[in-house]
Amino acid sequence: MSNAKIVLIGDSGVGKTSLFQRFDSDTFQEDHIFTVGGAFAKVSIQTENGSIDCGVWDTAGQERFRNVVPMYFQKADYIIVVYDVTNKESFDSVDSWIEMAKDKAPADAKIVLVGNKIDLNEKRSVSFDEGTQFSSSKQISIFIETSAKTGHGTQLLLKEIGKSHIAKKGGDEHVLTPPVYIPPESEKKHQCLC
Repeated sequence: MSNAKIVLIGDSGVGKTSLFQRFDSDTFQEDHIFTVGGAFAKVSIQTENGSIDCGVWDTAGQERFRNVVPMYFQKADYIIVVYDVTNKESFDSVDSWIEMAKDKAPADAKIVLVGNKIDLNEKRSVSFDEGTQFSSSKQISIFIETSAKTGHGTQLLLKEIGKSHIAKKGGDEHVLTPPVYIPPESEKKHQCLC
């Protein structure tokens, strides 16, 4: 059994709290509640090589709380940077969130990129290819699109973090997870864009 600390960051309204609730209790609440400070949950990830107990932190995205976010980075193993695929502005600010994480989080913390709200595909303003190219240019090892509303991609996201964590603890630091695209129609037949 291994332990990992995961911190969710990103602009306000991108669905961090909804992802957090999906990880914690596999639920979704339609009403948007702004996170003030942070919220904590324990989540267990099952992998082929054992289970990982994770402490997951949800953080506030509003500008006025931005200076508080780095205090959650202490001893973090994974920083999940979330953007909304229907909100180009939230994707444009991913860079500044990554810079904050690189500047304030432990040097060995891995950055994970998540494009959320793919259930609103008809309103999409950021393509999967844009997310893939961005994650590749920033050498981000895990990039996945999700829908916290439907749960689409959320379990795969946790599994990829689990696999990465076991590889990291086993000393295999250079395992790169290719970007994973799961067509909204089928969670089972996901294709790996390698």
